[in-house]
Amino acid sequence: MFRVRSNKLPKVWGHLLGFVPFIALLVIYGFVSHQRLSENPKDKLTPGAKGFQQGWEDVTRIRVDRFVDHVVQKAETPQHVAWKISGDAAFASDIQGDFEIGNTVRVPITSSYLAKDLKASLKRLFWGMSIGVLIS
Repeated sequence: MFRVRSNKLPKVWGHLLGFVPFIALLVIYGFVSHQRLSENPKDKLTPGAKGFQQGWEDVTRIRVDRFVDHVVQKAETPQHVAWKISGDAAFASDIQGDFEIGNTVRVPITSSYLAKDLKASLKRLFWGMSIGVLIS
């Protein structure tokens, strides 16, 4: 009896070959972007790596909108106060004033463009789905 062997590629090769079209598109985009930017550095149709980096920083930049005065209580650390007011302990270094018990310090209230956009998108999705359910 003859045995028929499968001529399928191993899974790893299949996954690697699946990425080839995307890698080819990235290479072509990079080439076209480089050519356009060499002719016109202010071209925004096909931004290069610096344009994408700047756009990502603009979207994810966390900005300080305003400050809140906070009286330091017993056994509070700057990280605890920053987490309690700003929602992130990373802003402990932005607290202004002497951090001693009884002193008033200024704690930043932060906001992120990405978080605001996400909240607005989810709100629109909720209302759209609600209207769709009511209509159907």
